[in-house]
Amino acid sequence: MAARARRMLVLTQDPRFEGGALAQLEAFLLGARRVGEQPVAAWAERPPLAGRSPLSGIAVRTRFGRIDPIGLPLAARRLAAHAKAAGQLWVVAATAHYGLAAARSGRPYACWVGTSLDAEWSARRPALPAFRRVALAGFAPVLRRYEREVLQGASRVYATSPYSRARVADAAGMAEADVGVLPIAVDTDRFAPLADPEWSAALARPTLAFVGRADDPRKNAPMLLDAFAQVRRTVPDARLRFVGRPGLSEAESARKARDHGIRYARDHLSRLPLVASVRALRVWGLYDPIRQSRADAVESRHEGWQVLGWAYSVALLPFAVAGGLLLRRRGQDLAPMLAVIFGVTLLAVLSWGNQRFGLPAEPVVLVLAAAGLQAAAAALARRRRSDERDASRSLNAANGGP
Repeated sequence: MAARARRMLVLTQDPRFEGGALAQLEAFLLGARRVGEQPVAAWAERPPLAGRSPLSGIAVRTRFGRIDPIGLPLAARRLAAHAKAAGQLWVVAATAHYGLAAARSGRPYACWVGTSLDAEWSARRPALPAFRRVALAGFAPVLRRYEREVLQGASRVYATSPYSRARVADAAGMAEADVGVLPIAVDTDRFAPLADPEWSAALARPTLAFVGRADDPRKNAPMLLDAFAQVRRTVPDARLRFVGRPGLSEAESARKARDHGIRYARDHLSRLPLVASVRALRVWGLYDPIRQSRADAVESRHEGWQVLGWAYSVALLPFAVAGGLLLRRRGQDLAPMLAVIFGVTLLAVLSWGNQRFGLPAEPVVLVLAAAGLQAAAAALARRRRSDERDASRSLNAANGGP
């Protein structure tokens, strides 16, 4: 029975990614069962995704799951035995590189993918933090090679739409005619079109439906709202219905981040020192400040003012350090001020590194920076007077004066 259950193996990405990739996989599994197959999904677990998978199947884990150029080949070795034992082998995923085990199994297989890596990255890259964009640029050549290896090794390649077919064909170095289109199935009984008279009558007060996740920057929800505002100017009675997961409130976002952080800490104890250092840097605006400014702007604060405030705060830090050293040299007791700085940093390390949590320490930074700026101004004034005296002496010497 077990051997029969694995007659069709479906290599995919971690189902905990959810979204459109999971919908595509579920549609494929349902279709396979309806034609008499018993498909089993198989994937490599992808940290830092946590929690239970929404699907049952074969999941393998490697020590380098976060580093795709290394983790994917290691996972392919662990999935090789399952791929070789399968009667039918498919790759069903958002992008083809998740099916590397199929390409290296020596078995014939087919692919059904949603898009290409380059198309996926072009949508994701603007919302990524700087260090992830750097990592993506370094990993891209290897991952593209995996993608092309999977696509070129498949006996048949399918995309989900004519648009994605063009992207997939380009990634594979194939002609578009060699890539089929297999749309994600729609239940036409549930989503049946209206009769023509009823549809025409509703045009005066239309309802536009948009399917997507508000918290996914690739879905361009802000662009949708801007565009719909223009629609309302022409069709005042038009309505918009957003179908999908809404964006989280600040409290919900904080709770989700906290729960995820607890799971991550439990599963990655060796990385806690790195996490602590990132939190400490973030509270002082020294870690990926542009992304933090964008996140704060989402919480109803203008991004431009956030960036300006960050630049102001960071510019004060060198003067605050210099002022602290100067006051210490003069014998001033800095313990009360340093206690505030230490407390803010410790709170960030133990909770959540956010630049706004550093507000209690801003008065201390301002006082120390004022001392540093005053010392710098006094030093400049002394140097200017010294330069003036030196210039006066040189002039007198040139004129033969005393």
